Amino acid sequence: MKTLGLRLVAVALAFAAAGRLQAQNPQITADENGNASILFPGSLPTAIPCTATPDPGPGGLLNAFFCDMLGPPSLTFGDLLIHDVDGTLSDVIRFERAPATIGPFGFFFYSLLGPDLFDRGLPSAFQANTFSAVETNLGGGVNGVNYHPATGQPGFVAGFDVFYTFKSAEEATVAPEPATLVLTATGFVGLGGVVAARRRRS
Repeated sequence: MKTLGLRLVAVALAFAAAGRLQAQNPQITADENGNASILFPGSLPTAIPCTATPDPGPGGLLNAFFCDMLGPPSLTFGDLLIHDVDGTLSDVIRFERAPATIGPFGFFFYSLLGPDLFDRGLPSAFQANTFSAVETNLGGGVNGVNYHPATGQPGFVAGFDVFYTFKSAEEATVAPEPATLVLTATGFVGLGGVVAARRRRS
C-alpha cells in the first residue's frame, strides 16, 4: 500500500512538473475490466484506481465506475461517445469530477450490459460537450478507440498532449455450427477406423 501511495504522489508530481515544462504527452489506457494506467515518457506505467461511485452527471448511473486520473491540473468535461462500426452506441467515456465540484478529475467508463466489470449500461442523458468516435481493431483481437482530444474536446488537459486508448471488447469468435461439428467428429471417427485397420494388417 505504501508503494502505491508513493507512485500516486510521483504521478501527481509528474503532472505538476510537466505543466511547467509543457512537453509531456501522457498515455492513458483503460479497458472494460477495470484495468487502467497512465504512462509518462521515460517512466513506468502507473495503475489508475477505478471504483464504483455514483455519477453526478446528466443521466448518470449510481453504480458507474470512475477512474481517477491522478492529478491533472485541469480537465475539459464532456462525453466521448464510442460507436460500433454499424453505428450502435456501445461505450461512453464521461470526463468529469466525482464527487461533483470537489472530487478528483477523471472519467466514468460506461459500456452496454455484458459480462465485463464496466458493462453496467449507458447513461440516460449526455453532457452538452460530446465527441464521437468509431471502434476499430486495435490488434490482438481487441476493439476500441485511440483518442487524442484537441482544445475544448472532452478529456483535454491544458498544457499536455494526452493520448487515450479505450479498449472496448474482444472480437467475437465464430462458434462452429452444429452440422460442422458433426462432420468434423465423423471425420475423426473415420480417420480413427483407418488407423486401426492399418495396425491390424501389419
